[in-house]
Amino acid sequence: MSSSTIRLKHAVSLAADCISFCLSRILQQLPVFRRKIMHDVGNHNTLRIYVTRKVTWLYEQKEKQGSPLATAQLAQLRRGAGDDPANHPGLWEIIFGNNTDIPQFPKRYLGYNDAVSHGEQATYAAVTLFALHQQSRSQPMHVPNFRFGTAVGQLVLQTSESMKKRFDALLKARSESARRHYLRSLITLLRSEEIAFDYGQFAQDYMQLQNPEKRDAVILRWSRDFLYGYEPKKSKTSEETSKN
Repeated sequence: MSSSTIRLKHAVSLAADCISFCLSRILQQLPVFRRKIMHDVGNHNTLRIYVTRKVTWLYEQKEKQGSPLATAQLAQLRRGAGDDPANHPGLWEIIFGNNTDIPQFPKRYLGYNDAVSHGEQATYAAVTLFALHQQSRSQPMHVPNFRFGTAVGQLVLQTSESMKKRFDALLKARSESARRHYLRSLITLLRSEEIAFDYGQFAQDYMQLQNPEKRDAVILRWSRDFLYGYEPKKSKTSEETSKN
C-alpha cells in the first residue's frame, strides 16, 4: 500500500470521527433545544390563554348564568377602563385574584417592584376594556382569532375615514397614558358598531407593545391587520367582471 493511500485513509478516518463527534453533540443538545422551544411557546401563549378565559368567564357568568356578581364586577371594571392600574387597587382582585374556574395568573408576569409589570399592564387593559366593550351588548365582544387591527379596519370601513386618525395616534403613542386614552376611544366606537375581536391576542400584543425591542413588530402587525379589515370585500360579480 502506497504512502499516499495510507494518508488518504487516515484523513477519511479523521473526518468520520469528526462527523461522528459533531452528530453526537447535536443529539445531546436536542432535548435542551426542545425544552427551550416549549418554554418559549409557553411564555408566548400563557398570557393570551389567561385573558381569554377571564373575559369568557365574565361574559358567560353574566349573559348565560345571570350572575349578579359578574354584572357588578363588569360595572367596576368599566370604571377602570383607560386609566392607570395603580389608581384602581380594588380591581386587582377581580382581574388577578384566584378563581376556581380560571387558572392562576402566571407568576412570570407578576411585578416584583413598585412598578406595574408589562404583563399586569396588558392584562388590566384587556379585561377593563373588554368590560367597556361588552356594556349593553348581549353578543360576546371577545371573538377568538379576530385581531384588534382588523376590527379597527372594519370600523373605519363602516363609519368614516376620519376614524383612522385615532388608530394612527395609538400607533404613534409612546406613553402608557396616551395609549390608554386612544384605546378607550377606539373601544367605545367598536362597541357602537358591535365589532368584536380577540382580547387574548390583544393582551399579548399589548404586552409586547410596551417593550421597545418588540414595539415595531406589533405596530407592523396591527397595521397589516388594519388593511385586511379595511379592504372592501369584492362581490362575486365584480370579481368575474375584473377577470373578463
